[in-house]
Amino acid sequence: MSLKYRIAVVIFLLEAVMMSIVFYTTVSRSQEINEKQLEINERVILDLLGDLSRLALFTFEYDNLQTYIEKIAEDPHVVKVLIIDRNRRVAASSNVNDIGLSAPELKDTSYEYWLLKEVKNASGVLGSVAVNYSQAELIAAKREVLFLGVRVALVGMTIIAVVGVLTGYLLTRRLEVLSNAAQRIKEGHLDVQTNLAGRDELALLGQTFDGMVTSFKVSVDKLRSGENELRKARDELENRVDERTMELATANKELERLAMHDPLTNLPNRALLLLRLQQAIEGSQRNQSMFAMLMMDLDRFKEVNDTLGHDVGDELLVQVSSRVATLLRKSDTVARIGGDEFAIVLSDVTQEQAMLISGKIGRCLSSEFEVANHKFNIGCSIGIAMFPEHGLDSSVLLKCADLAMYVAKRNHLNHVVYDAAESPQSESVLSLDNSLRQAIEQDELLLHYQPKVDLQTGTLIGVEALVRWQHDDHLLYPDKFIPYAEKTGLIRNITRWVLKTALKQQSQWQSVGENMKMSVNLSFKDLGDHSLVSYISESLDRWQVNPECLMLEITETSVMEDPHQTLEILRQLDEMGLGISIDDFGTGYSSLVYLKKLPVDEIKIDRSFVTDLLSNSDSLVIVRSIIDLAHNLDMTVTAEGVETMEVWEKLSSLGCDVSQGYYSGPPMSSEDLVRSPFFTAPLTVAGN
Repeated sequence: MSLKYRIAVVIFLLEAVMMSIVFYTTVSRSQEINEKQLEINERVILDLLGDLSRLALFTFEYDNLQTYIEKIAEDPHVVKVLIIDRNRRVAASSNVNDIGLSAPELKDTSYEYWLLKEVKNASGVLGSVAVNYSQAELIAAKREVLFLGVRVALVGMTIIAVVGVLTGYLLTRRLEVLSNAAQRIKEGHLDVQTNLAGRDELALLGQTFDGMVTSFKVSVDKLRSGENELRKARDELENRVDERTMELATANKELERLAMHDPLTNLPNRALLLLRLQQAIEGSQRNQSMFAMLMMDLDRFKEVNDTLGHDVGDELLVQVSSRVATLLRKSDTVARIGGDEFAIVLSDVTQEQAMLISGKIGRCLSSEFEVANHKFNIGCSIGIAMFPEHGLDSSVLLKCADLAMYVAKRNHLNHVVYDAAESPQSESVLSLDNSLRQAIEQDELLLHYQPKVDLQTGTLIGVEALVRWQHDDHLLYPDKFIPYAEKTGLIRNITRWVLKTALKQQSQWQSVGENMKMSVNLSFKDLGDHSLVSYISESLDRWQVNPECLMLEITETSVMEDPHQTLEILRQLDEMGLGISIDDFGTGYSSLVYLKKLPVDEIKIDRSFVTDLLSNSDSLVIVRSIIDLAHNLDMTVTAEGVETMEVWEKLSSLGCDVSQGYYSGPPMSSEDLVRSPFFTAPLTVAGN
């Protein structure tokens, strides 16, 4: 039996016994207390719902809250419970059909009334809690009490007063416990328990309250634990991001330094020199001042390099860089632009001052050097070009300084100022530069192909692509323009043009079933081009040429320019499947030291040994030795300059593999090569 029915039975029995008018006053007092306690109960429930709804409205998690609402709605006095979010929509309700709808207008009637409370947190209003109570039972109870009070008012007043006090006590004792518990939760104490026992409504409400607080505490603990883990993960991520950012910044700084500096001497390289030179031009134009462009080449450096080795040569370059840097100002720039060549920009100086500084550099470098217990003397040749007298842009200044340097080297002078009158070839050289650039851009170059024939069978096994320049109605051979192209940097463009054209022709021959090897020459400057390998790979893919059908020829002197760099480039090309050939073999100095290290497939005997093979016993010994050496190293031997049948037969008897020369065919166009007899048939020679 519920509590309210127990009270009704007690009142009914007392009224029946006392039948007193006094009961009317007691009942009135009891009703007043009952209404007051009911109001407290309503307010406690409203406050409790408000506290429980705060977290749900903030996190939008209403599942647990819905359970408590349904429990409260079991109270017959409660008609409906609504949880309304800040958008005036029903977030939770005792009637699940209301969830998600717009909140209804809350109007009181004679039988029902609403209690409403806003739910807030530090950020503002989160929503509200509304409870609809019924007055029907209260009105009915009043009528009954009045009726009974009239009948027993006089007799039951005293008893009714006692019963009213007793009833008020029974009601308020447990409600006070709930109210105090709710107040402590409001203050942030989540370890509150009412510990109410029994099966009546207040006991059940207290037990529900205890379970709700326990669940709420578990949820809050999980939330706090999650926040701590999230904060820890965020801090760790921020630390890792900071560390990675610092690592990347350091790596980028080092990459920028490497891109702009020579790795051996740590001096600016050509790229940074050009930037500094352009800055000097702009600054001098702005200030209407002069500056000097110096090109310096070391004397006798190659002798040191070839005699004592590259390690000594490298250390010598480092010492030279250090000595020169001590003679210059912070506003000046000294750069290593390749091999033993240096460039110096002297800001805001006259021609006389530039000559004075050049003399100091010459005297400084003429002093004795000591490297690895070796003592030696070197010198230098310096060319001087002045801005704006000798040129207004960087390319002209570099060329003028370079020409002046070669005049100084040719005349064995320490330094020479550029003078067009004293350099009769300078104008023609500058003109040649412009024409050669135009020839590359307008496709005025052409390729001739010289056959390479098997000495034993007379079969055409390959060709060497040789570049020609159709210039002013004259056909210029490589010796007329390749050396200059190497000095000016145009050799890179020429090499790429030759590779593109040769591979395109090779692709056309492959399409008709001819798979002979195409040989292409590389300059020593090409071996310092770090993009060469990727360009060749892309070109092979573009023209669909088998890498084994491409042979790259380098001279042994180019190998000696920078053996370490050359070895790395050649290994990469070898890994791609390309053939590597050493051209003009026997004319260098130290190639045998590196020959066994290089991934070489072919050795080409220089024509100087082949031409007088039959008349010079020394040449015969050298040729025989080269052939034996190459075969022992599993390399093919090609003889250049074969011009007679007698030389052919002698080479064949010595075991030479391939012939190249005018006897088997001169360099010719691709059309003439296809029309030649031996393109489809072996060359007829004695004994074959």
